[in-house]
Amino acid sequence: MQLRSHQQEMLDIVQRIKAGAPIRDVYAAVTPGAGKSWLPVIAATELIPTIADKICWIVPRTNLARQAEDVFANNNAIQELLPHKHLIRLARNETDPTRGLSGYVSTYQAIGMDAKGQHAQEFRKHRYILVLDEPHHIADEAQWPERLAPLVENAVLRIFMSGTFERHDRRRIAFLPYKKESSGDYPDLDNDTTGKSAYIEYGRERAIAEGSIANLIFRRHDAGGLAWETSEGEHKTFDSFTDAVGKDAKAALWTALTQKYAFDLLARGLDSWLGFRQLNKWAKLLVVAHSQARAEELNTHLLEMGVVSDIAISNDSPAASKAIDRFKGLRKPRLDALVTVQMAYEGMDVPQISHVVCLTGIRSKPWLEQCFARAARTYRGKSHGYIWVPDDPLFRNVYEQIIDEQDKGAYRPPEAEEAFILNWTNQSVVESREVPLGLGIIPLDASVGAEINSDLTGATLTAEQTNLFASIAYEEGVFGLAPIQVQALIIEGQLPYSTGVSLDQVRKMQERFAKKNRAKLTSAAPAAPGTLRPSDAEQKYRDRISSWIKKHAYRRWPGETKDTRTRRAAYIKTVNATLLQAFGPRDRLRIEGLVALWSHVQRYFPAN
Repeated sequence: MQLRSHQQEMLDIVQRIKAGAPIRDVYAAVTPGAGKSWLPVIAATELIPTIADKICWIVPRTNLARQAEDVFANNNAIQELLPHKHLIRLARNETDPTRGLSGYVSTYQAIGMDAKGQHAQEFRKHRYILVLDEPHHIADEAQWPERLAPLVENAVLRIFMSGTFERHDRRRIAFLPYKKESSGDYPDLDNDTTGKSAYIEYGRERAIAEGSIANLIFRRHDAGGLAWETSEGEHKTFDSFTDAVGKDAKAALWTALTQKYAFDLLARGLDSWLGFRQLNKWAKLLVVAHSQARAEELNTHLLEMGVVSDIAISNDSPAASKAIDRFKGLRKPRLDALVTVQMAYEGMDVPQISHVVCLTGIRSKPWLEQCFARAARTYRGKSHGYIWVPDDPLFRNVYEQIIDEQDKGAYRPPEAEEAFILNWTNQSVVESREVPLGLGIIPLDASVGAEINSDLTGATLTAEQTNLFASIAYEEGVFGLAPIQVQALIIEGQLPYSTGVSLDQVRKMQERFAKKNRAKLTSAAPAAPGTLRPSDAEQKYRDRISSWIKKHAYRRWPGETKDTRTRRAAYIKTVNATLLQAFGPRDRLRIEGLVALWSHVQRYFPAN
């Protein structure tokens, strides 16, 4: 077991810093899913307490903050390679955010709402490593950079890490150096000549070669019978996505996503996933919808099909966090499938995701790369991830850019045609229940058409080839493999034409693909927690204390009359006031203070 090459580069950089190198900024362009979450742990392990006192990790969403806690607390692979005792906790805008630990993790939203400057004060008191995760969430001209600026200015080391150092709206990302070109501005991350910054680039091709991510197979489906009515009353019909151009291309995609096509595509993805699960019980399904209403409909459909599924649609809500934890297997009952709109796609680390059904209208390359990467994470026995997606011209444009940029550098100025795609895609549209602004159509009908297969190497089967190898797979009794994989087996003589293939032979075929592409290095995925996240441990004691006091009050004032309820409420208020005076506010207590308080209430306020 060894570090992936970008993780080893990070280790080399922080060791140079420890030896006196003047590096203050590290820019890590790591393809999504390849294990960049290890980088903060590597920095903390090497630099605390000699160069820094603490670490602060800023992420886009609360569910990612909880994931960051897990990376420090419950990753056995990291502990084996880099033994450490560091823990961080989820904090928002309170005083003493670390509570005696090595650091804390928060969100860009929380920092943006920190009117009192609590985080800035903390950074002035201590030497901090600052990690800005997916910093494309902070545009240069917005409120968040103003609140983040004191943290950036006071940090002893700033780590900017992302799989997509670009924004869908082309605005500058705050705090990054930029270079002007004739086609626009783009991040200039690797041209420092002062020795004060370091650049790590870990592209998709390199990651696949090292086994850090799984190759992806795109099962792209055309649409047929497309029909909608314009705002002027004109009835439009097309036999294929290809026939619809300009504004009609957007209208065609939206029509497909809102009509029978979406359920047909989900059904095909579901059948493939269920076949794959016959031999891979660990496999999970992620469905990304275009709106909350459609997510609820798709989830209902999955439940009706007997799939253990739930939705995560409200950003950072307790229900969404609980659903994601169930999907990760951290809570029971565990989920086999998750339906989301936008919140769960970025950074969500569930290596068991084997299939993604992408039913969103977003056609931003950075967004789709993050979405597809959910299936690219490595897992034992996993050789490929499978993406089921509409094969519309807008998607094809993005796919071609992804292949074209394969390992050609961290970032290049976007091509002109990308603006055409992005003008339609923004958050208000994505999460809306209505027709996207500017389309003004009434979708009428759409059904699934021909399928083509392609992967991240650029290999592609035509619709005719895809249909041929799908038919062969059906005749041979092969399930769980895509037509493009069946073609590879036939070419290599692994799948002769016969009267059928046994289950054992299918298993061997899948194992062959897994062995050929299995991750050669360490897994980036945290193991299932053996210890509670620090923030969860704190909440557990708060809940215990509150519940115990209520039980104690009920023992003293039993019954459900109006009088007893009034007496209990008054007594609970008195007890809480006494404990507040003795111990201080519970939401500000460190874990050792909560443990002491829990022991105190059990001793002096009996509930049994």
